[in-house]
Amino acid sequence: MPLPTSSEHSPEVTNSTPSEIFPHFPSSISSLIHTCRNKRDFRKIIWIRADYQYKHKKSLFLAEFEKLHGPNHVYPSVDPNDSLSDLKWESFACPILTDDSREKEVVIPKPSICATTSTGLVSILKELGVKTAIVAGLITSVCVHHSAFGLFESGLHTIVVEDACADREKSRHDMTLQLYGKYCYDVMSVSQIKLALHHDKIRKRIDYGKHIVTDSDGSDEYLIPRSAKKRKLVPLRNSGRPRTVSIPK
Repeated sequence: MPLPTSSEHSPEVTNSTPSEIFPHFPSSISSLIHTCRNKRDFRKIIWIRADYQYKHKKSLFLAEFEKLHGPNHVYPSVDPNDSLSDLKWESFACPILTDDSREKEVVIPKPSICATTSTGLVSILKELGVKTAIVAGLITSVCVHHSAFGLFESGLHTIVVEDACADREKSRHDMTLQLYGKYCYDVMSVSQIKLALHHDKIRKRIDYGKHIVTDSDGSDEYLIPRSAKKRKLVPLRNSGRPRTVSIPK
């Protein structure tokens, strides 16, 4: 599954970092990456790295951005003279960079907020036969949303993984997914992605929804598929058979 993500910092200036506002983000995206790597098709794990520069004349939005927000921003960039291994990555989200093409993950610099603008991302995905793109990373309301829309616009079934994304404000994260989730792209959790990949269901576009119920003793939780005709509980944590649970209407 393709996993557009990055360790970039948003051009916006705020006092809190996404990891402070979303403390579970590092572990969630790390778990998602591990799940995708278990599919053993590393070519489809694609990392998007912000590369906003005036000098390469592709970041056309910068002039207008500075009119709105003022000058003196420090933009994330990728020096073409540096190797990808020299780039700094977060400890919880770092690509596999190796000489072995069978295990090497792809890193694509993007000159715009949208990962499909002036990059070869869509062409790479289509060459690999990808039908569904899983999107995660930073920043939900900016790069994640615009990149997800670009993938949707290119004709791909697109899923944004809500707990593997983060923003400068929780309200902006929530509002973005409320406005565009189920309109331009599906929204799923890491647990739902794991379940769908395990059963190879994402390609069939089964809508697992967000309705989760928990055992009375808290030992396990189950997912009720919204689109299922029968309200069958799907175990999320343990593999044992479902216990008696109280199902809210």
